[in-house]
Amino acid sequence: MRIVELTEAVTPIWGRKGGRVARRYRCTAGIRKGRIVGNPATCTKPKNIQKSLSFKRTLSKKGSQISIKAARTKRSTISRKIKKLNVKSSKTKSAKRKPIRK
Repeated sequence: MRIVELTEAVTPIWGRKGGRVARRYRCTAGIRKGRIVGNPATCTKPKNIQKSLSFKRTLSKKGSQISIKAARTKRSTISRKIKKLNVKSSKTKSAKRKPIRK
């Protein structure tokens, strides 16, 4: 697979890795469209059905616990920093500048 094909299917963003800010990628095409992954090649990999079924079972049993932990993580300071970084990086330079009037 060519690098050109991979770059079209992902958008670089910031994410978490062990309490630190790390480079991540959002898949814009493929099976994992919309998901944030650590490696751009992950977006086009085939789906592992065994893991998928296992996660569905776990989610049905412990869905409320997972949502509580996710909410706690999103309230942390590192998540708020990442949110600001991703909003700033999506704006263009021309949108930030105001025209100078004399």
